[in-house]
Amino acid sequence: MKIFKDNILIKGFLLTILVLMLTGCVHYSVLTTGQSTIPANVRQLYIDGPFQTQIFVINGNEPRINISLDSQGKSTAVIIKQYGDTLTIQPAHSASTKDISHIILSIYIKNPINISLNHANWPLIYSKPGANFNLTVQNSQNVRLGGGGIIPQLTIRNTVNFTAANGPLYLSEVNFEGPGQASLNEIVGGYVTVNAIGPGSLTLNGNFTLESINQQNGSSVSLNGKINGGNILIRTNGRQQVMMQGINFAGLQFKGYNNDNFDLSGYVGQLNVALYDNAVLSGRWLTVDKAYVKTYDNAFANFYVNKLIFAQAEDQSRISYSGTPAYRYALAKEAAAILPVTVPATNAINKGGWSLN
Repeated sequence: MKIFKDNILIKGFLLTILVLMLTGCVHYSVLTTGQSTIPANVRQLYIDGPFQTQIFVINGNEPRINISLDSQGKSTAVIIKQYGDTLTIQPAHSASTKDISHIILSIYIKNPINISLNHANWPLIYSKPGANFNLTVQNSQNVRLGGGGIIPQLTIRNTVNFTAANGPLYLSEVNFEGPGQASLNEIVGGYVTVNAIGPGSLTLNGNFTLESINQQNGSSVSLNGKINGGNILIRTNGRQQVMMQGINFAGLQFKGYNNDNFDLSGYVGQLNVALYDNAVLSGRWLTVDKAYVKTYDNAFANFYVNKLIFAQAEDQSRISYSGTPAYRYALAKEAAAILPVTVPATNAINKGGWSLN
């Protein structure tokens, strides 16, 4: 019995020490006015509050974060919590966020850092072109990202008017969750994967290599510029708007459902498409070397083909193609139609690839 009690006491003592150690890892401080320097080991930064925030991300030999608070009242304060490499900034419970004009953070990074903004109102993020960081913005509005940067993972969730401009931007993964709108400009490189979920619109402008597009639940994605790619796969679940201008893909594959609308221009080596319901492929300025296209229900496809076409239309669907491919296979069932269209001579008005629709 004594041994049993001793074991309980030892376990209780060890548990108390463990709790004290964990509690000691959390550091709290309250910032009213002036400036504070945060230790260098921060890798996760969370900012939660509707106050106006300015973030400057700069490459530095000694990583650190300088925080400056501009407040209208002396009682106004924000709480800074640090747990390990994670730093959280939020308003003090007794403070009124309306009294906080803005918070300025100067982040000097040597290694990549994760920055998250929640409930932000008119935040400005300015980064040097070589700065490397992941960015998550959610439940916010009128977010501006300027100066460029290397952003392996960009997540925009439930945010109204996210804009990236005025600087070279390198991207790898873009996650958009609507509702909301996001416009990413001056993209100069990167192998980009696009995931768009929920209502809203996402626009990417620039020169980059596309890996894939995954769309769900009514989102609209627009890609413009010089967009290269290998064998690209687009996944949708209906009611999607996909617009890609200036593409140069070795291959492109997708299935369209419901009211999916694919508006494409540029070049594709091999096209593999199946369209159902009222889905539309609008390829008036799309040139394809080899096309394998099937349409069903009331779907419609339109494109220009150079070398080979395998076209199969069923129900009341239509396939319209222009060009003079050496190999042709066309099968139209029921009330469907496959229409070869003569192309007008290329000039300043009529470009190669012109056809009906």
